[in-house]
Amino acid sequence: SSLGHRLLDTSGSESDSRAFVYIMFHPGQPQVGYGQPMAAPYQMYPGGRNQSPGYGHQPGGARMGAYGQQGMAVPGIVQMHYRNMEDDFLKGSEKAIRMDYDLKDRTWKRRGVLLRIKKEPFACGSMRSAHMMSDLTLSEGDKSQFVAKISRDPKENRQVYFDDVEMQMEAKAWAEKFNEKFQKKIVDFLVAYVVELVDRPGRPVIGVENWVPGNYVKYNNNWDWNDDKRNTPQAFSHFTWEESKHKLLICDLQGVGDLWTDPQMHSADGQGYGKGNMGMRGIQAFLNNHRCNNICKTLKLPQVGKAPKQMEVGTILPLPGAAAAPTKAQDFALNYQQTHLRERRHHPAAPVSTGAPDRIIIQCLEASFSAQAGDAPDTFVVVAVGLESTETSVAYGTWTPVWQNARLQMNIPRDGTADSILAIVFQSANSSEAGEAEIIGAVKIMVSDLKDDEGYDDRRWPLRPFSKIQAGDTSSPEVGNLHLKIMRFNFKGGAGAPIPKPQKALPLPPNLPQAEISKIKIMVKSVHGLGRGEHHATAVVMVEGNQAQTKTGKGDNGVVRWDQKMAFPACSSSSYIDLKVFSRDASGASAPAGVEWSGRQSVVEMDMDRSGNVAECKVPIYSNSGEGGSGAQVTIQAWVTFNTVAPAAARPGGTGSQQGTVSC
Repeated sequence: SSLGHRLLDTSGSESDSRAFVYIMFHPGQPQVGYGQPMAAPYQMYPGGRNQSPGYGHQPGGARMGAYGQQGMAVPGIVQMHYRNMEDDFLKGSEKAIRMDYDLKDRTWKRRGVLLRIKKEPFACGSMRSAHMMSDLTLSEGDKSQFVAKISRDPKENRQVYFDDVEMQMEAKAWAEKFNEKFQKKIVDFLVAYVVELVDRPGRPVIGVENWVPGNYVKYNNNWDWNDDKRNTPQAFSHFTWEESKHKLLICDLQGVGDLWTDPQMHSADGQGYGKGNMGMRGIQAFLNNHRCNNICKTLKLPQVGKAPKQMEVGTILPLPGAAAAPTKAQDFALNYQQTHLRERRHHPAAPVSTGAPDRIIIQCLEASFSAQAGDAPDTFVVVAVGLESTETSVAYGTWTPVWQNARLQMNIPRDGTADSILAIVFQSANSSEAGEAEIIGAVKIMVSDLKDDEGYDDRRWPLRPFSKIQAGDTSSPEVGNLHLKIMRFNFKGGAGAPIPKPQKALPLPPNLPQAEISKIKIMVKSVHGLGRGEHHATAVVMVEGNQAQTKTGKGDNGVVRWDQKMAFPACSSSSYIDLKVFSRDASGASAPAGVEWSGRQSVVEMDMDRSGNVAECKVPIYSNSGEGGSGAQVTIQAWVTFNTVAPAAARPGGTGSQQGTVSC
């Protein structure tokens, strides 16, 4: 008197093949009961009917079900069924398909769920709104809450959600690699998944992850901003670049404590990881503005970007059974210096006068190499003076490396033994076939050969094989050249005082007062000549190692306007304004398909009035790839601040300074 039907519980995994039997008692009547989960597989009988061997009449009487005797209508079941239909447990819920990404198999697995999503968001971003969500598939006593991220653009590409989840789960795997270094859990990413809302028109998809209470903080973005108050997030981003052998970098870290979400991954080839993947442009922007900290040092990551933080500041994570040590490259340079100094002490020079320079700043600007076979190397420079040594950041994948913000400061011993400066260019261990840093070339500069009467020595020095430097052979063939800017001065400020400027500055143009320029403000107005069609373009400006960037602008016929102002705290009469423009077609093509333009403008060669105002200056820029239009130029406006050197007959009470006005 009953009909048996196959029932699948879709809240299980898509690969879960277990089934249940659904029993309807007394056909034609509204009473419903439920059978037990099947204990044995189905058997197929003629006519297409399925029946379980575990059910039916058995010797000794009928088998008992969960709620009553099988094969009978049980009133208790009917009452429970109707009672559940009357309460509000399912009120406001909707059916959905949950899709989880399996990183190991790189496949998506589905299962059915029942969700309740609040209509009003608790937070809104520029692209998505965040809504609280409950999963009714879980146990009724489970208090877990979730965040549903719903696009504010109904036409957003569905694939974006899948890309974001894949990226977050891959970032989670990198967090596990980071934790392995310390043999304990330090950082983690939330589990994220995609949900398809099948009851809604168009079956939209959303992103879902666990809701975490606490203070939500953003630690860095996918370009050049970072909040380096905390060590761990910045060190993790740096770690992913080195550990991946320079294939990717994870940034845009945000979350509660060290439980993060919504990361962005940049790949060296610019492929994959959604439209936020800025490729090598994004990677270089992050590395240029990164400050290595104690965790970077503990992991022995190469120093990159700006001057490192003080090692005692912020979180300190010692490796199990390991201690930080100077890099092998620095040890190598110091060993050579110690040998050289021992030789000098056998033939001591005259003592240095107390008024002579006792501090030196060496700025490593760029280099070029003669042999350019194979892949371009990752390079860095180690500089040694006396018994001190330091090194620059790493310049990645280029035969003409440029080191940003590479201002290395050291003491000059007063005993007369430090008569030379040693600079060694290394190929990074990560790009070396030997797996260790290798020497490309070196230069040894005698202090007596410096031409710094104008305040500094700025020129290119020939690189030679290090073995020839050791042998004192200065006539050996060059392997390239190294551009150094060297400044010596007498440091009177004591420990922690700011670095003083050189005593003498280059002469200023005759239309300017005799002054030392101290800072500059620049408005990047527009760019012309990018080529036909619509373009997206971003301008990056650098003055004395300080960098700023415009927003991304859009324009037609090769013209993009920004009208964006930026300030640079360090500038002198010898400074240059370095400009880079990254352009791509307006369809949103990825960075590798775009064009990079660059140009340079001397500060003192701009048409400047005596108040330091530059009404307009057009800076020619050139395409690095040979693509795009010709005659491209960036239009800028500038305001220079300088301190006038007061003459002997200065007006009493005068301040002795002038400033260009800035209209805000």
